[in-house]
Amino acid sequence: MKVKVVEYTYRELEIATESFSINRLIGKGSHGSVYKGVLLDGTTVAIKKISNGLQTLQDQTKLENEIVVLSSLNRSSFFVNLLGFARARDNDHLLVVTDFMPNGTLHQMLHSSAAPILPPRWYRRTNTAFQVAKAIAALHDISVIHRDIKSANILLDDRHRARLADFGLAVRGPGSTAAPAGTIGYLDPSYTAPSKLSTKTDVYSFGVVLLELLSGRQAVDVDHEPPMVAEWATLLVDEGRVAEVWDRRLGPPAAAVWALMAVAVRCVDKAEERRPCMKEVVRELKGVVHRARFPVWGLIAGCFLQSPGDRTRRIVCREHHTVEAEREHLIQGAEAPD
Repeated sequence: MKVKVVEYTYRELEIATESFSINRLIGKGSHGSVYKGVLLDGTTVAIKKISNGLQTLQDQTKLENEIVVLSSLNRSSFFVNLLGFARARDNDHLLVVTDFMPNGTLHQMLHSSAAPILPPRWYRRTNTAFQVAKAIAALHDISVIHRDIKSANILLDDRHRARLADFGLAVRGPGSTAAPAGTIGYLDPSYTAPSKLSTKTDVYSFGVVLLELLSGRQAVDVDHEPPMVAEWATLLVDEGRVAEVWDRRLGPPAAAVWALMAVAVRCVDKAEERRPCMKEVVRELKGVVHRARFPVWGLIAGCFLQSPGDRTRRIVCREHHTVEAEREHLIQGAEAPD
């Protein structure tokens, strides 16, 4: 079902946010701020307002692009959906109204010092990865490339389901003449010119998000060497030190999560032709989620990777040994005398 886009008055949204009160501020970035608003009918929404600097430059390109892209999508639980927009009478101030996501961002869940004391468990991380993969695959099915996949653009709804947000840099398909753009740490190193854009650009960024989920590290962390999580993790995997990548705040992952690492390193391969497409990723993560939910009996059914290289074969082999050890432990326990 296509999104019904409402044109609000600027005054309506001022009232909804108490004149953009600091108490209603829920997010802020280089391009603007997001406020929690309550409309006259009681609906809670998120209202995005561009930064003062961009207002001065009269640059509303990102918000205008977000309206165009989101209004072309069917309403979906994969995305933070567009509800409407408003313009000031002078046309200098554009506001965008979207679904309100009450549980913050994936970045906050993983990295914020204000986050809960207990970090998310492995199954929740695996399920979140699967939800994000389905969202990106849905975009690629209609030739939309997001170009800014990152943990800060993955929001959590009232059921803690992951939803993809911020379509300000999104474009329609390969062939776009837009200059390369994205966020350092997530940006595909092969995306150096407009002609280099493809769906594999998003695949790389998604791989970085996977590594964030697995390691608990930010995409760029100067306390590590190398500082980019993609380079750091693949270096450890190549050296056979996969166990050093896992988030140390948690215990060792269930066997199935090793498969998630294999997917991640394929996604961040520097050679884009070796990266999987998002449909492949969705198929693989569907199996991973099942095995993570039933970690002992959801065993590997053949080779779950389409064309694994040496690096991913090592990870798969390690997963197989872990599963076999768990199975042997259970069998021995069942055979032990009372």
